[in-house]
Amino acid sequence: MSGKLASSEMKVKVILEQKFEKIHVGAILKHFTAEKKKYQESDWEGSILKSSKFVEATTKALMRFCGEVLPKTRSFHAGNFLRKLEQKPTTIDDTVRIVIPKGWLFIYEIASNRGARHDSDGIDPNEIDAGATDILISWVLGELIRFASKRDKQPKEARDLVDALT
Repeated sequence: MSGKLASSEMKVKVILEQKFEKIHVGAILKHFTAEKKKYQESDWEGSILKSSKFVEATTKALMRFCGEVLPKTRSFHAGNFLRKLEQKPTTIDDTVRIVIPKGWLFIYEIASNRGARHDSDGIDPNEIDAGATDILISWVLGELIRFASKRDKQPKEARDLVDALT
């Protein structure tokens, strides 16, 4: 890992740990960087699968932020918990309740019901699906950074940190 990348990852980690539990922040960053590597290698299926792990790690972080107790890993179904987030009181920021879960349901659907998990009998959608999920996880990581930052952080700073990680 280059010095600039390690420095950027450490900055993101410090920011995210202001709001989210350390274990989930570590998983979020691990799956984010793994997805980016798969995408850059044109491993579309691998990229989508890593995106779905990023979704799961982020969903767990958001649920814990909302005070939820998480079930054992085998009982955790991200789609159910994402829908549960939308039902949280309006005192919880819309970024946590609505914005991120909407994007995550899209990725969850792609990863669960499209080409990455099934033997395609038609046109393979993985490349275009991976492009959509790749962009969306970058956008959400930027949202997480913005949300976890002190309110004086600018969206450009969040974007610059996400760009440095890719």
